[in-house]
Amino acid sequence: MLIGAAWYPEYHPEAQWDRDLSLMAAAGITTVRFAEFAWSQMEPEPGRFDTDWMARALDAFQRHRIQAVIGTPTATPPAWLAESDPTTLPVDDTGRRTGFGTRQHRCYNAPAYRERTRLIVEHLARRFGRHPALVAWQIDNEIGGELKACYCDICGAAFQRWLSGRYADITDLNRRWGTQFWSQTYLRFDQIPIPRKTAMQLMVKHNPSLMLEWMRFQSQVMVGYCHEQAAALRASTPAAIPILTNYDAFEWGENIDLRHMFSGLDLAGLDLYSQKDHEIAFYCDFMHDVKQQPFWFMEYGTGSPKLATELDAIAGSGHVDRLLFFKFRPFPWGQEQGTRELLTIMGTPGPNYHAIKEWTARHAAPSTHHIAAGTETSRPARRRVGVVYDFDSSWSRFLTGWSGVPQDLTYPRGLIDPVYKSLHDQGERARFVLRPEDLRDIELLLLPWTVIHDPALEDAVARHVAGGGSLLMTQDVFLKNRDNVFNETLPRLYRELLGCGADFLDHEPAGAHALVRETRAGAARIVVLGVKADLGDWTHWVRELLRKRV
Repeated sequence: MLIGAAWYPEYHPEAQWDRDLSLMAAAGITTVRFAEFAWSQMEPEPGRFDTDWMARALDAFQRHRIQAVIGTPTATPPAWLAESDPTTLPVDDTGRRTGFGTRQHRCYNAPAYRERTRLIVEHLARRFGRHPALVAWQIDNEIGGELKACYCDICGAAFQRWLSGRYADITDLNRRWGTQFWSQTYLRFDQIPIPRKTAMQLMVKHNPSLMLEWMRFQSQVMVGYCHEQAAALRASTPAAIPILTNYDAFEWGENIDLRHMFSGLDLAGLDLYSQKDHEIAFYCDFMHDVKQQPFWFMEYGTGSPKLATELDAIAGSGHVDRLLFFKFRPFPWGQEQGTRELLTIMGTPGPNYHAIKEWTARHAAPSTHHIAAGTETSRPARRRVGVVYDFDSSWSRFLTGWSGVPQDLTYPRGLIDPVYKSLHDQGERARFVLRPEDLRDIELLLLPWTVIHDPALEDAVARHVAGGGSLLMTQDVFLKNRDNVFNETLPRLYRELLGCGADFLDHEPAGAHALVRETRAGAARIVVLGVKADLGDWTHWVRELLRKRV
């Protein structure tokens, strides 16, 4: 595993560059990520590009035998763009247009924003796509991070057109959504509202079918925007240079289907700030399984007192090729100002600079080594347990809450703690099942809170059980169809595997350890838990079901 750091030449006097880069090289830092916040420096006025400073920085990296990840700067549109076309600024869920002054102040569907994105990305690709210091491109920064969705009229019209392509006609949509409820029947697709907040003293939500489709639509918009940038970069970049983006950890939102996001990219990337061992391990397993290949940590916090131990665990997972710290030097100004990162505000090395230096020396990572995309750095531990992760079910559960991000992120938080923690505490790793075909080569399948019924996944679960694999699930599995409507027909999982006659298992747990039902299907054991099962409950049943059969 190679070590890198974020460092921004435009933030520091050029006379200091060599000093900083020498310190990086001495610490075994082989990779620098930069430029993802620098649109106004690259294009100070519309159509006038100034990237000579980037060329000088890349040449400096090369002198110090450091490789560069160049970030496209599209998360920070400049003031002149917002001023020239206010439709590029997003509208929030109250109908208020966001002003300039933060970041991610962009509507992904605004034609002017998409065009300006194309121009700046094409310029960067043509100028730097073949620079010898370039090791990868990072698209944007934490797409869907601060801006979860835009609710402007441009997005509303695009949403209506998107829906018209997903349903046979408006009658089909009305039937599937049950719009006769509250007299919400539509005559045309252009009557379907943007799901902004309602102006009521008591907040009332939109139709849950509409809301789930809105989340799918917003995910697809951001995925399409990312893939457009990838196409522009590939046009001027050798195929050996990977393209990725950095998604933020689920702590602040989980609003993009990462299977789709990374399917059009060469690598998966993640930003993580955590000192919890089981959470770090969760993301190592999960992000590997998104593309079923090693990924890169594009941002990792610098403040942990046990940083070397964390690096050992991450490298030992066999799932991470590069880890880049955020950041090498602190910012004295701006919204992320501080006094200490790997260097202090005065430019002197801090404790974790020395910890990294010792770690890289111990692992003898050569500064010129190039790890190809998707190359395993070490053999990962065997994973006996599979865990289903379903984005639709996550979003459906999120939409039942009332407080908004991040309070209602019950699904991803539950998958990390208690579900994954129950495995980690027993020395187990997880194979994440993000697609039905991923369900293979495991002894025990965990199926928590997968409320949306997927017939293909149900078939895969049945094959797993028929092959003697055990199943640990919650009582709300497959309660709803893909329209976010409660099923009125019992899925075969309940009829054939659980022996339910006519209804779901919606009663409160009566047994110990949140047990709702336990049964056998041949050699397989099936255990159903209540939806509020805690860490102790999951730990008990994971241990019980992994015991060797007598």
